[in-house]
Amino acid sequence: MKGLLSTLNRSVLHSVKGFKNVPIRGSSSLKHLFTTPSSSLHVSSSLNLFMMNNNLKPCNYTTSLIVNNNNNNNESSTSKPLNQLEQSMLQGITSIIQANNESFSSGDYITIQKRYEHIEHLKLIEKKEELILPFYKLEWKIACVLQIIGEYEQAVIKITSALNSKEGIEEIPQMKIIKASILNSMGLNDQGFELHNKAIQEIGPKVTWKNGLEASLAFHELGEYYLNRGETGKAVQNFEKSLSISEGFYGWMSPQTTKTALLLSRLYLETNKVDFSVILGEKALIGIELFLDLYEAQLITISGSYLARAYERKGFYPFQQSTISRVYNILRRKKNETDTQTYMECVFKLENMMGSCRFFQGHLKLADQTFTKLDQLAESVMPEWIKKDSEEAQFELAYMKYFKGISKIGLKENSQGISELEQARKIFLNLQRQDWALHCDQYINKN
Repeated sequence: MKGLLSTLNRSVLHSVKGFKNVPIRGSSSLKHLFTTPSSSLHVSSSLNLFMMNNNLKPCNYTTSLIVNNNNNNNESSTSKPLNQLEQSMLQGITSIIQANNESFSSGDYITIQKRYEHIEHLKLIEKKEELILPFYKLEWKIACVLQIIGEYEQAVIKITSALNSKEGIEEIPQMKIIKASILNSMGLNDQGFELHNKAIQEIGPKVTWKNGLEASLAFHELGEYYLNRGETGKAVQNFEKSLSISEGFYGWMSPQTTKTALLLSRLYLETNKVDFSVILGEKALIGIELFLDLYEAQLITISGSYLARAYERKGFYPFQQSTISRVYNILRRKKNETDTQTYMECVFKLENMMGSCRFFQGHLKLADQTFTKLDQLAESVMPEWIKKDSEEAQFELAYMKYFKGISKIGLKENSQGISELEQARKIFLNLQRQDWALHCDQYINKN
């Protein structure tokens, strides 16, 4: 599974004053938003291996620590840097493994229960009598972590071993879902699709808080499968089932709920269910704020953009402007952990949207000032941006010049406005965006 970003990376249509079927941001860059597999947020919820309220110190655990810990090999590799989520999960899994090893070697099963009670960053939802993890469940959890850090082959081995054990019969559908998710991560989407469907059939109507996270994950990935095949209707149905389960059992404290809501909000906007898009967009933005450490600056920016565009579709421009400002404030909290180039790209996108929002409200002077500043910012931001993502960078530049041009014309500065529109038109044609180029022509021909 390529992640939320690649799934979102399709044009979303919106209508604004004087425009019909104008793409939301052209080819909005969504391919950099999530760097972890689809199940990463699911795992963080189901295991609760880290707590957002705890200030966990980073620890240098790596894949080798997980794979070899059953042999008490604590030697770690530093070949692959881990983020805080991965570090915390590995720390938690390592504690579980060590506790199991201690209890197995001593024969004292009370040891592991006491061990759990002393791991402050592990918050298990199971009852106390269920705290002792059987070996199949241990392999299951290890497989989840291996998937997150990209060790898919080892993850398949672990989850297959768990499935082949004689224990945990009632949890087999859940383990099948995890295996299907790993297969999706490996690019074996058809196999993952079949296994997800089998698992869902086995669970049937018996979805509970114990298996709900896996069921939600299955429907989410089925939705992504259909979406990648262009079957939007089936995709929406599966995303709605996923969201219903996740929100119903775990609420917006679960990152999985937020992740599914982001996709549904975008699909509702695309299929003209704008009111639903607004509702989910607002909820998803709250979910992002609750678990801000899990989300990168690009995802925050694009998520806010969808909500802002939904308000634009409704003609609620003050709400759109308020949303952009809100997202900007959230983005500032990520500034220190985001590289300067990426941060300024996000700022450029938000300011670009703010400028068009001011234009639609009739604040032409403010819009012109915004685009003039962006024109200056483009000199420093665009060179690296074009190298990284030429299509996105050029579209943002053309979008800025287009609205700068029509703002100038609105201010009776026709010659400068036409000059900007001609530049925008040229870029749009290079991007094969005849729809936007046509809008440029209409203004140029009128003036």
